[in-house]
Parts: sequence; structure tokens; C-alpha cells
Amino acid sequence: MCARRNSATPFEIGVLVVEASRRIRYVSQAAAKLSFGTFAVGNSVLNGPKTDPQRSPQDTPPSTRQLNVFPPNSDEPRTVVLHPIPLKDTSVVLYLVYEHTQDPALARRVASILAFLSRPASDDVCMLIHIQDGTVVQATDAALDVFARHRDSILGTPYRSLVTAFRADEYHNMAVGLTYRRENTICLPDNKSFVSRVDVQKLSVGDMDLFLRTYYDTAPQTPSSTTTQPSSDVTMRRFAGGIAHELNNVLTVMVAAFEELREYADEPSTVHEIADEIETATGRAKSMSHRLLSLSGRDSSRTETIQISERIERCVMDLQNSLSSKHKLSAVLDTRTASIEMDRLRFDQIIEILVSNACEAMPSGGSILIDVAIEELPGANTNRATISVSDTGHGIPPHTLPHIFDKFFSTRPHGMNAGLGLDTAKGIVESVDGSIFVSNSDSTGTTISLRLPCSSVEVIASTEQEDFRVDTNQNHLVIVVDDEEAVRKYIRRCLEREGYRVISARDGQEGYELISHYEELNQPVSAVVSDMLMPRMGGPEMARKLSEAFPNLPFLFISGYTNERVPDSISADVAFLNKPFALSALSAALRRLIANRTLSAMTPEPHRR
Repeated sequence: MCARRNSATPFEIGVLVVEASRRIRYVSQAAAKLSFGTFAVGNSVLNGPKTDPQRSPQDTPPSTRQLNVFPPNSDEPRTVVLHPIPLKDTSVVLYLVYEHTQDPALARRVASILAFLSRPASDDVCMLIHIQDGTVVQATDAALDVFARHRDSILGTPYRSLVTAFRADEYHNMAVGLTYRRENTICLPDNKSFVSRVDVQKLSVGDMDLFLRTYYDTAPQTPSSTTTQPSSDVTMRRFAGGIAHELNNVLTVMVAAFEELREYADEPSTVHEIADEIETATGRAKSMSHRLLSLSGRDSSRTETIQISERIERCVMDLQNSLSSKHKLSAVLDTRTASIEMDRLRFDQIIEILVSNACEAMPSGGSILIDVAIEELPGANTNRATISVSDTGHGIPPHTLPHIFDKFFSTRPHGMNAGLGLDTAKGIVESVDGSIFVSNSDSTGTTISLRLPCSSVEVIASTEQEDFRVDTNQNHLVIVVDDEEAVRKYIRRCLEREGYRVISARDGQEGYELISHYEELNQPVSAVVSDMLMPRMGGPEMARKLSEAFPNLPFLFISGYTNERVPDSISADVAFLNKPFALSALSAALRRLIANRTLSAMTPEPHRR
């Protein structure tokens, strides 16, 4: 037999907003029920000293109190706890109200609510939080700036009083629990107003339903200005934070794998298995870094010719290692060969997004199929590729389906990784004149299909597998120039294992002096591996100065920014690698540069008249 608590609702938690004068400003329905009506707006609830509004809450922190309240027609009191929530810059006190009990489950729930409401987000995130009936219980500094109000005046205030033309269906829509977007007309204290777009999310913390409103693209408070306010960056940072959270998970795997690597150093088979895990995690981290750079504005795609079926096979191999055992991924490829002109990392990103969404649609497990079909277009010189990703889930809910391509739309609770989803995939596909569409069914799951124009360019075999005929590496001196010591050491160690003689420099100025010195000693440098951005002198500037004196010196540029481009003013033979890169890619690019230089030296110059 289970014991029952005396309360009508187990672990019911209410909210109380108390002014500096000890007068109650707001009482939630749960708080009124727990206190049998003792807590009511206008009543004085505390018998201790008043809070001094001239002193900061840190100077006079409110304490947790226990009060005995009596139900009607009964002499047996109920002990209720008033637990203050730490809030900064306010003389108003926000209390959680709950029945006194020793049950640890209630203590954990109270601790969760306290932790969240005390600091729900960074101060530069424009977020306001209210409870089920619309009463505001927290606002970040950025939100206070948008509403032009002090925290003292906004706590315990109905949200509908802060906006004009509040729609009654908002509370109904919030109860659904999905993130959705709408426009609110914010009313300022000076009777002016402006429209702001807002994401609304329902989040259950400690069994308390909280509603988060995150504002972005807020209109200026003066009609003369039409510029977008800096708060538009807040949502970008928030979603970038979701990717950073995912990146931290990947790095955790890598750190753990390295620890295992040390432990199992004497077991070759285990070492190889762990190395494969590190390689997969590194690939995922590289993809996420690429996405973060796109948010920062430091990204630009690098178009290349991709063989579709070959690339899909590679994506499947990479993704299979990261999927849980309950999800099965397979692919059906068209026997006809076709290619597309696209950035390879962005192509991989689309497939990763679609597969990730399919997994989330099947929390209990299921199958994911990638199907590639090539079709001839009547009257056109090229073909069209259709890439479909299907799952065996329960389909997308009808109320969600119209919004799946909305920018930053998410059904995930706040605090979980929001990432970048179908809106990103749609943008990438449309940037190459493709299209994306959805087929949805409750019984057969969801299929998201991409239609991409095929390229007329034939794909050459992977350059990483080409056998460049280079003489013994020991005959070649390579100069490595990078301001990051860890990168210099890594490249030097890799190239020395390949047999090269390697000397490193810390920036372009030191590299220029070092290379000039060896050339003057008649010890020619075979190639230079250089970062693009460095203090004192960057890689391109160093290359321009060196190519004037040593025109046949090749350069392999490396950079962490994907939009870096080698200036056309450099006359030397150049190549480019994005960080991070594998040893195989570094070695192949360097061999190619040295081989090209050797072939150029062997080719006689045309006779000049």
C-alpha cells in the first residue's frame, strides 16, 4: 500500500512576489491553495524587518522562512516554506511556496527551479520568463532594456500588460509545448510601441511549467532609425551555443579516447579501434566548426566537383559510427554516375542534418534509408539527382509541418542543443539552384528529398590517392611558418616522419628572414607551409616578398577560416588546406607542389626571339 500525502496535489509549488514593503504583489493559484487563502494580494506576509529598497539584495538577502497556516474550521496547521529566489538588482523578492516535507524529491525540484530562475540565460540574451497564467517571474538585463523597465516593476506583472493587442490564443498555443514564433507589439512606459519577433518555448523545470520568450530583431525605439538592433545577434549566439554544446560532446569523446589510447598502448587492435573513434569524432568536430564559422560571417563555400554516390557512401560510413545501435542506416545508390558542383563540407552537413532529424523522429529506434536517383531532364544537357532520406518514424505532426523550414524553428526545450536544422539545409540546397521537399505520413514516416542539378564535369580520381613521383624526401627542406606553437610542432613532427628536413618559424617576418638566409647559403627551400594570418607579417605578404626574389618557391597555405583566399598577386605555385587537416592531406598537397616544381624545372623554356 502506498502512503498518501495530505496535500491535494503532491509536491505542489507556488510563487509569491513580495514588495520591499512586505506587501504581496502577486500570488499564484498554487500558493493561494497551499496557504488556504492566507497569501493574498495586498496582505503583509513577513513579520521580519522590511527590505531596504536603497540597499542591494546582496546586502540584505532574504532568508527562507516557515509559516504555519490554518485550514478553515481546523486547528491543525500546515507548515509552508517560503524559499527566496536569488535575483540581482531588485528590492522585490520572488518566493517559491511549498508544503514543508523531508521528501528529497521535492528538495531536488525546488533546487532545479531556484537554479534556473536565478540565472536562466546570459545577460545579453533578450529573454523574459512567465508562468502558466502569464505572470512575469524573471527577465534578463537585455529584456529589461527592450521593455525599458526596471526589474522591480516587471516582476509579478502580467505579460499581457507589457504588450498591446495581446492575442488570447497565445496561452492555448503555449500549452502545446512547441517552440513557435510570433510578433508581439511591445508597449513602452512613454506610450510608444514597436514590433518585435519572439520565440516562445514551454519548459518544465522541477515540474513547474515556465514559458520563455526570447526576442530578436527588435525594432528601434525611435522612428527615425531603421537599423537592426544588436539584439538580432542574440538568437544567432544562442543557436551557435547549441552547436558549441554539441562540439563539447565530441571533444569529450576525443579526450576519453586519448586516455584509453594511453591505457591500451600495448594492445594494437584496441589502439586501432580507438584511433578510428578519434578520427570520426574529429570529422564531426570539423563539420561543427564549419557551421560555427558560417554564423560568425567568416565562412565562404569552396565549390568542387563531387561524385554523388561516392560521397554518399562516405557519409554513410562516417555517420554509422556515430549512430546508436537502435538506429540502422543504409543507402541505395543509382548505378549511373553523376556529380554536382558544391562545397563538400556543406553537402556532408545536409546529409548529417537529415539523418540526425530522422534519428530524433525515432526515439525508440528504426531504419533510415538514403536513396539516390539520377534522371535525365528532357531538352537539357545535364541530369538531375534526387537524394531522399526516409525514416520509419511516426511522421511530423500536422501543426509542426508548416514550420519545419522556418529559421531557428525547434521543437526541443530551451537548454537543449538547438543546432542548425532544416532551415540551414534548405538554404544550402537553394544556393546551388536545388530544391527540398517533404513527404510525410503517420504510418510510413517522413521522407525529405533534395533535387540537385548535376554537373557536366567529369570527376577526376581523388588526388589524395595519386602517386606523385618525388625523389627522396630527405633531399627537401621545408619551412613551416605558424604563430601557434602546437600547430608548428604537429606539422614538423608529421613531415619529419615523412623524411623531410623541417625548420619552423613563428611568423611571416621570421619566415622571410629564415628562407632568405638558406637561399643565400645555396641551401634551397623546396616548399613553405604557412598560416595565413599571423602577427608582424601574414603568410600572403611573406609569399609576395619571397616570390620576387625566389620565383619558383611553392607555398602551401593553411588557415582555420574557410573563406581565406590566396591573393592573385602571388606569382608562385600555391595550394590551400583548411584546418584541421589529416597528415595524408598535408603530405599529398606538399608532394604535389614539389613535384610540380620539379617538372617545371625539367621543362625547357620556349626559345625566345
